[in-house]
Amino acid sequence: KSSNVAVFSFLGFELLLIFGVNLNMPERAKKIGPIAIGLVLIFYLLLNMLVLANFGVTQITSLIWPTFNVFKNVEFPGAFIENIELLAMSIWIFTIFMTLAPIYLGAIILISDILDAREFNYLALPILPIVYFIAIYSEGIAEVQEKFTVFSKYTAYPTIIGIPFLILMGRQFKKLFKGKRVKD
Repeated sequence: KSSNVAVFSFLGFELLLIFGVNLNMPERAKKIGPIAIGLVLIFYLLLNMLVLANFGVTQITSLIWPTFNVFKNVEFPGAFIENIELLAMSIWIFTIFMTLAPIYLGAIILISDILDAREFNYLALPILPIVYFIAIYSEGIAEVQEKFTVFSKYTAYPTIIGIPFLILMGRQFKKLFKGKRVKD
């Protein structure tokens, strides 16, 4: 049941398909991509094992953010930062921003590729209201989690298979049509 939601933690590999065209050495992405996904997998597994060992299955289901509750239990006597949970939350907010910014840029680059635009700077602003509407649509965290669970139930695996397939097919069609234009 939770694997559908967990799948969305690994959606960064599609960005390799989008940004891979612009790399200086794209052959290195074949080595670095799986290593990066593997490191994220190991980090998530360690966090999940830590949370599971700390709380147990029954208590985890009643907590909204069990990872932060683990950090509440961590104490470093005489440490510089007394409340380690605030440090973890700061790192988490930074991580979320560093995840969403490349996804936003990737969407803009894909739209500019579809429109065959030379520049994509002017496309950033029209997408922003869509992102804003999605961000303010829900009333609270319970509603967000409920809607995301329903969303991921129907779109997790089609997203993992469909997005790379659509990107690949779009690139192939673009190469095909550019080849026909050159021949004409």
